[in-house]
Amino acid sequence: MVKTKMNLKNGIRFICECQKNVEVVSFGFWFQFGSAYETKTNNGISHFLEHVISKQEFETFIENRGGKVECITSKEYISFNVTVNKRDFLNCLRKVADQVFSPRITSEIVESERAVVIEEIKIYQSNFLEHVLDNISRCIFKEQSSLSLPILGSENNILNFDLEQLYDTWYNKILKSPLVVSINGGIDEKELYEALDYIENIHKENKSYKISNVEYCTSLIIEKSLHDISILNILSYFKTSDIYQHILPEIFTFYLTNSGQNALLIKELRKRGLSYQTFSYYLPYTIAGVLGITALFSSDKLLEVINTIKSTLKSAAQISSKDFERIKNMAINQSVILYETTLERMKFQAKNSLLLRKDVFVDNYLVRLSEVDIKDYISFVRDMMNREKGYFLFHNDEISDKNIFI
Repeated sequence: MVKTKMNLKNGIRFICECQKNVEVVSFGFWFQFGSAYETKTNNGISHFLEHVISKQEFETFIENRGGKVECITSKEYISFNVTVNKRDFLNCLRKVADQVFSPRITSEIVESERAVVIEEIKIYQSNFLEHVLDNISRCIFKEQSSLSLPILGSENNILNFDLEQLYDTWYNKILKSPLVVSINGGIDEKELYEALDYIENIHKENKSYKISNVEYCTSLIIEKSLHDISILNILSYFKTSDIYQHILPEIFTFYLTNSGQNALLIKELRKRGLSYQTFSYYLPYTIAGVLGITALFSSDKLLEVINTIKSTLKSAAQISSKDFERIKNMAINQSVILYETTLERMKFQAKNSLLLRKDVFVDNYLVRLSEVDIKDYISFVRDMMNREKGYFLFHNDEISDKNIFI
């Protein structure tokens, strides 16, 4: 397996993992520009432009060869990802690059995608759980922070984007933002250098953008639930400058809810018949992070759910060495399964490179995961339960209590 990581002369970060005996190749163009680099007036323009660009000819070109296209907009990046048979790799790479860097932003495409995105916003807002999750950023980050802005934007903004604004944002902001080109799969050395040569000849100006006003919020959001169903979010924030900024949250959330019926919190809530659905998550951004636990239950069980979660979090911070090694090994094996495809490995290395993480390749990450010490884990969990950093977000008409944490 050949691994290549370099900064090209035109400022593009290039990262590649060549695997022998693999018949497919996944590649992606990842621009460091998303809703976190927008303002209230243009919120949603990154996601809207992702729709417009993905409707260029390259999508049909790829699909006609049996390949797959996946486009993503997040708070911190826009990416165009492709998986194809390795025989088609270079032709498809050139086609995507040509149309990403010189797209046709026409009135016809814009109006068509304007209707699609507005419909997407309506569907998103009608999904109670999705709408609740969108409020997490508004709960943790102050309103003036761009991290509090939703990725999809608002219907009003979408209706007001014009061709000139879209053209200017794509050509003068997004195309000039930091870019990672990531490749993973069955390419040989000759194709690697051909790809490198083609990408290095892309004309690229580079600008640096920063997330504005990252401040944590002390206010809470209370929303009425649908019927008698309640959603409880327990949130905490952390600094992503920590050496284990994404490894420790992964182990913690995996232990709580992400290992199925064997997960600690799921077992505790289910054996009491308290919650139909429980999951945990962490949102790591370049300079900030959010960790959360979400539980769905009937409204009359609020206090019992809270007390169960509190006692479970205590036990999570008092884990034995034997249980810690068991959980860590489970997390390692889950990662091996998750990153077994060229697409997931390519996305992992692209995202980590773009967000300037140390563990760019999956194998390096697995080594560091295996090296995590129980002392680091316990310290992290206790920090997450610090009542000064914890927030209780209950989606019903009950009173919220900030002092949910231990």
